Amino acid sequence: MNSNNLTPTDPLQILALSKEQAESALNALPLEEQTSLVLLAPWEKRHDIILLSHHSRELVQSMPVEELFWTIKAIGTHDALHLLGLAAPQQIQFFLDLDLWHKDKLRPDKVAAWIMLLSESEPDALAAWIYFCNSIDQWLIPAMLRMFITVQKRPDDMDIQEAKDILPPFSIDNNYFIGFKKQELQPVMANFIYKLLEVSPGIYRNALETILTETPTENLEYAYRLRKARLGDWGIPDYYDSVDIYARLTPDKVRKVEVPEPPPLPDDMPAVPAFIPTLYMKDYPFLQRAISAIAGSPAMERIVWEWAGAANKLLAADLVDLEEPEVLKNTLFKAAALLNLALELMHQANNDDPADILKNSIIEDLIRVANSAVQALSEQAHELVSQGLISHDLRHVPDEDLPYLKGLLAQRPGLFDEREARIKPFVAISDLREAQKVLASLEALAKAASKIPPGIEKWKSGIAWEHTNLLNPKELTLDKALLTALAQVSLGNALVTVPLAESQLGKLRAVWKDKSAFLSLTKNALLKLAEENDIDFDVLQEASLAAFNKLHKEWSGISTHALNGRFITMMLVELDNET
Repeated sequence: MNSNNLTPTDPLQILALSKEQAESALNALPLEEQTSLVLLAPWEKRHDIILLSHHSRELVQSMPVEELFWTIKAIGTHDALHLLGLAAPQQIQFFLDLDLWHKDKLRPDKVAAWIMLLSESEPDALAAWIYFCNSIDQWLIPAMLRMFITVQKRPDDMDIQEAKDILPPFSIDNNYFIGFKKQELQPVMANFIYKLLEVSPGIYRNALETILTETPTENLEYAYRLRKARLGDWGIPDYYDSVDIYARLTPDKVRKVEVPEPPPLPDDMPAVPAFIPTLYMKDYPFLQRAISAIAGSPAMERIVWEWAGAANKLLAADLVDLEEPEVLKNTLFKAAALLNLALELMHQANNDDPADILKNSIIEDLIRVANSAVQALSEQAHELVSQGLISHDLRHVPDEDLPYLKGLLAQRPGLFDEREARIKPFVAISDLREAQKVLASLEALAKAASKIPPGIEKWKSGIAWEHTNLLNPKELTLDKALLTALAQVSLGNALVTVPLAESQLGKLRAVWKDKSAFLSLTKNALLKLAEENDIDFDVLQEASLAAFNKLHKEWSGISTHALNGRFITMMLVELDNET
């Protein structure tokens, strides 16, 4: 492959070259294009590209801080040491502000991990950060230290030998005596204290005096306020300022941008947002169409900043585990997915062009519109449970409906992906409609199951399960129960959920020869059931037809004479020759 044919938008092509070719190709690009190339690479591959640059320090320090933070999280501790050695103190401060806290509390495990990590990186990196941190926040280092040490100061009238006998055993100046709360961390914390003194006796003295004179609550509160302000400058809110991203909002309440062309950013604002949200997009047609139409315009700069801020609100409000790169990335994709859904909802409501909607609307409000549509479905799902129509453990829910119900019942509702075992965002109106259809079907099926004798509450005790094909009450789902009752009706019996005799399967198959026959034989029973119990007939009939189609698929290809109840799963069957 000829390195001269490479473009700056293809990081994987760069990495496919030999080391010499890749290094030559990368360093032929200006620093700005090298940065773009790094950002287009997957998080775990970015370090490989950075290593090729002759200006790796400048390259690292030109990266948006969140992108660098996520890169460090993705590549692991060993390679992170190198990147931390290249990072600017301001970037390291950002990493700590983002990672040390849970809501308004410092996390001891994170504090210890970062102190160890910084201690193992280039010595100048830790020293530069200590000096920088003290210049902007004299409360953070004491707040970090006091989680692991106690401090006593030698009184003026106490000689050194007496102090060594009765005060904590560790001191580097015979003035402040330090005890360690966790002995296994003593070497790490002692090294950190030595580094404080080495960087500046004043910083060392201020940290220990703060521990002595300020209460832990006051110390932590001051540090939290300053941390909140610093992250706010990057457009990153804390947890308490983030939960409003889930506030309910209808399309007609979306705020419009007052100034079409945004003014220049203030001098003290970063040149780029903390991360580049347009890197985290999938096949979202409405969002892609809108961005393509306004890319490069002044409005796009505002949109990127607002989009980054909204995505960070989702990260904070969802308490995303920053140690899990995939969880992080999925939340970023969630922001784009919700924007796509909002643009489609707004387009449906007013027939406005998606580009105009994106250009003229507050981005957070668009995400609230999408969240509101999902939350409305979530409320319906919770209502099914609170009314007792669906059990809390979701027993008897058809397998194909479980992902929708699990997702909508989650704290942050979405669509549960069983293969990946995670909640995915709704992306389009079609997703909402499918979920709505599932909820309506479950409501109809659950109401029917409670009214068809013997009633769902007596399934467990009223049936001799050891003589059936399903063996366990949990295997009898709502659609299977309805189909069993309709089979009884179609064979001239009452509408009851009791096992169908295995010997009757051939006869049932003959009368249920096709969809038309099934609908004809079951219509009257379904109509009566729906009218007497406030059930939507059309929904109930569609649910019964879906169950019939699954049964029809089960016995297709099997001769009528060879029908075996053990191989039927879509109905409750009493086996003739159970041994």
